[in-house]
Amino acid sequence: MKFFYWISLIIKENSNYSCRSFGLFISSVAGFLIAVTICIILMIDVCYNGRIDSDMEGIGWVLAGTGLMITGGNIGKLFKSKYQKKETEVKDV
Repeated sequence: MKFFYWISLIIKENSNYSCRSFGLFISSVAGFLIAVTICIILMIDVCYNGRIDSDMEGIGWVLAGTGLMITGGNIGKLFKSKYQKKETEVKDV
C-alpha cells in the first residue's frame, strides 16, 4: 500500500518529488519487465526442445537498448544532483 502512495506522490503536481524521480522509476520498471520477459522466453525455448534457437545477437541488441533506455531515464537525475551540489556550495561561500 505504501508503494502506491509513493507513486501517487511522484505523479502529483507541486509535491517535493521531481519528475526525474518518476522517469527513473518508469525506466527502471520497464527495463525490469523487458529483462524478465526475455528470461521467460528463453526458458520456454529451452524447455520446448532442449536448446536455445533464438537469435542471441538480436537478444543482445534488445538488452543493450534496454540498458540505454534505463540510462536515459536516470541521466537527468544524475546531472541534476551533480549541479545542485555545486550551486549550494557557491551559495554557502
